[in-house]
Amino acid sequence: MILPINAERPMRVLQITDCHLGAESSETLLGLNVETSFVDVLEHALVREETPDLILVTGDIAGDPSAQAYQRFVYHLDKAFPEVPFVCIPGNHDVPATMASVFPESSLPKMVELGDWLILLLDSTIPNKEHGDLSAQELDFVQKTLMHNPDKRAIICMHHQPVAVGCEWIDQYKVASAAQFKALLSEFDNVELVLWGHVHQAFETEVEGVRYMASPSTCIQFKPNSVDFALDRLMPGYRWFELDNSGQLSTRIERINQKDYPIDYSSNGY
Repeated sequence: MILPINAERPMRVLQITDCHLGAESSETLLGLNVETSFVDVLEHALVREETPDLILVTGDIAGDPSAQAYQRFVYHLDKAFPEVPFVCIPGNHDVPATMASVFPESSLPKMVELGDWLILLLDSTIPNKEHGDLSAQELDFVQKTLMHNPDKRAIICMHHQPVAVGCEWIDQYKVASAAQFKALLSEFDNVELVLWGHVHQAFETEVEGVRYMASPSTCIQFKPNSVDFALDRLMPGYRWFELDNSGQLSTRIERINQKDYPIDYSSNGY
């Protein structure tokens, strides 16, 4: 996918992740109505931000991976941001075949080109498994794409975390081939960012000159630096990017205003 650019301003990208939508609007996760919080996040972005050039969705769109869940996702996205293209990768709760039956083909590319920027969209899921991995085919795609585009700045997206975020209970599910992935990136100097979802929290670090980031969920938030499963009381949110034509990237986390969601903060899992 190649998107038109505006030479007079940075490209705007809205990242949303881990919506966990169900087939019905009444679907809840640990007491939180996931569709309500998803709509709250979209409405916050609609008011707070300029219109994005792209909406980037990094997995676990559905908690119940039915066609109806994906249809509900598209309905709300189109209602909030009509005519803004969106691209998706699957999470461990998604079913790629069902996603493909609902989403337009243009929403499931392997790569998006925005002027001097490339966004690579990787599938880190393993059917019926919680943890992630990048297959030899995915790693080969990364290598060849970076090799053939040395003049582009690259953002590499996946669902699972390729580095530990400091939560023992969820770090056991990170990308199994993380060492190979890191070694591959060391061969190139045009990778700006590695981005993911899955961990339901904001996270940033830098490894060998590459920025690594995770983003908050549009539903429940996991408590950072926790040994066992624990929920945070921070509100649902999203990550906003601006990609400058000169190769500079700026980003920030935004969260909705405080709401009294009926979340079961005492839960020890889901």
